[in-house]
Amino acid sequence: MKGIPRHPILENDVIVYANATILGRITIGEGCVVGANVWVTKDMKPKTKKYKKKTKFIRYRIQ
Repeated sequence: MKGIPRHPILENDVIVYANATILGRITIGEGCVVGANVWVTKDMKPKTKKYKKKTKFIRYRIQ
């Protein structure tokens, strides 16, 4: 793996929120938004957003 580029390329004005995972030699285009807890494994075109849907409420925790 020595000498092989393996880190992602983030262009200008990219926002990456908490716990987002960007894997491999991919390009995140200019102005993209990567939401929290999202895995990105493919290139993202400029000005795109990737995020998870809202989480579903299941129930309250009983003490």
